[in-house]
Amino acid sequence: MIPPKYWFFVNEGMLSPVPIGPCTWEVIDWDRSRWLQIRGPKNTFPEEEDYIEDFAARYANQLGEDEQTLISNEHRELVGVCSMTRHGRSENVWRELHILKALRENRRFIPFHRIVLDEVTHNILGFTSQYIAGGTLEHYRGTFYFRWLKQLTDDVDDLNLRYGIMHQDLAPRNILIDPATQDLLVFDFDRSGQIGGRDASKGCDDVDALAFTIYETLTLDESFRERPPWEQDVGHVESMTEWRLQLPLEDGVDISVYRGFIAKWANERRTTRTIKHFSEASEPVSWPEYAELEMIEVPDEEYRTRMSFRRKRKDVESAGGYVTRWERPPQQKEVKEPN
Repeated sequence: MIPPKYWFFVNEGMLSPVPIGPCTWEVIDWDRSRWLQIRGPKNTFPEEEDYIEDFAARYANQLGEDEQTLISNEHRELVGVCSMTRHGRSENVWRELHILKALRENRRFIPFHRIVLDEVTHNILGFTSQYIAGGTLEHYRGTFYFRWLKQLTDDVDDLNLRYGIMHQDLAPRNILIDPATQDLLVFDFDRSGQIGGRDASKGCDDVDALAFTIYETLTLDESFRERPPWEQDVGHVESMTEWRLQLPLEDGVDISVYRGFIAKWANERRTTRTIKHFSEASEPVSWPEYAELEMIEVPDEEYRTRMSFRRKRKDVESAGGYVTRWERPPQQKEVKEPN
């Protein structure tokens, strides 16, 4: 049984460039096995506290069968609910599935496990990867070994130059520590794309991201990546006279050696060891297009029927159709109510 304090997990947040928002947070409800969204004005949910999880715990039971989004005002009060589109999320899963399959023989990355199929339709529902119990660099407070630098730079070299893939979300939270080998494993490829090709994102460069990652791991300072990727300047980190270390280093190895290694590697990758298109990689990875949505006729209260890309599950089932249901009932009927 999942303890109540772990029922909700904030997967990511999307900050609006508009000064007052709105902003969106993606939340996983582990208790009921479902994906939720929370929307609200900027600064409604400070990152240093568990405000988002508390809001989800208070109001999640007010969502209807085909509703996944909780809308908050600036006072963290529920003002509305609605549904959300899943197509973009499905495309991310489709892309990550194929990337992990392509990387499955490379031990530098989280091992691909299995594809999950619907037992009735045999449609692909998702995939699983091997569970690694060692935790991530985000919460690691032990010695940061020098050999880990070489492992991470080799990881990025393989991704970029061998497979033509840009991870596009390298950060301490996406690097696991294998307790069996004490090696580092990169994971979470749902934002990845082909270099110069499909799903490439502006400003998302793995070389810069790794420099940020090393700095953030050693200093616990994440302030330089609070801006959107295209506004981040890794030069601020690389040119700093001193890094204020919060983690111990390997005995006998000074921080200047760590910084010198990453600086030399980054300079080579930006000048002589680079590609502009994934097709230049030695083993370029590609994947089939995700199926395009088709317009279908759905019930409508005002016009009886209308054309849409989406159908509500209750409408499909009432018409005798089959719907994959992965949600499970809550462990208890009452979810924490607002104070």
